[in-house]
Amino acid sequence: VPTWDDVLAEFANRTVLMPEAKDNATNGNATVAGLTRHGVKPHMAIVGTFDPTWAAAAKTMGYPILQYYNDVTGVDFSTRPALGVAAIGARDGWTTERVDACKAAGLIPGIWTINRRHEADAFLALGGEFIISDEPDYVAGRGLMRRGNQFTGGFWPHGLVQYAGGSATEAARNRGRVLATGQWQIT
Repeated sequence: VPTWDDVLAEFANRTVLMPEAKDNATNGNATVAGLTRHGVKPHMAIVGTFDPTWAAAAKTMGYPILQYYNDVTGVDFSTRPALGVAAIGARDGWTTERVDACKAAGLIPGIWTINRRHEADAFLALGGEFIISDEPDYVAGRGLMRRGNQFTGGFWPHGLVQYAGGSATEAARNRGRVLATGQWQIT
């Protein structure tokens, strides 16, 4: 299994890295120490976390922070830049108004984890600016899904994807949509 140093030795400054430093100072500082040790330029890494309060090292070294949320309903975006947050990635709660409020605070609004084209299209139509996906080529329209599932052949028209298997909760969670109120929702 490659270590963080192995990944950095291979990819530093060759591709934008997006490590998710688990939410504590020890992991966050180790993540940033690795970036610094390998000379990764601040524009070549985005440090992701659910809790940016530990991320003083990332902020000090100039690495932008992507703060994750399960749901952005009620989030005060204006408080995030002081913590070094440059972008917000959320699974639920996006509306056109929340996307606009995020941008007004100087932040980049994004969503995770989008694996179907219609989900990406719906979020981008709200004004969102980035998606995080397990299937980036498929979502971008450059191929088939690579996961071994019933949708690999692209048989189901986008937006009409059937859910096969699992609980009702899983079925709802895996089918993102924009509600009649204009709010993006996965759950």
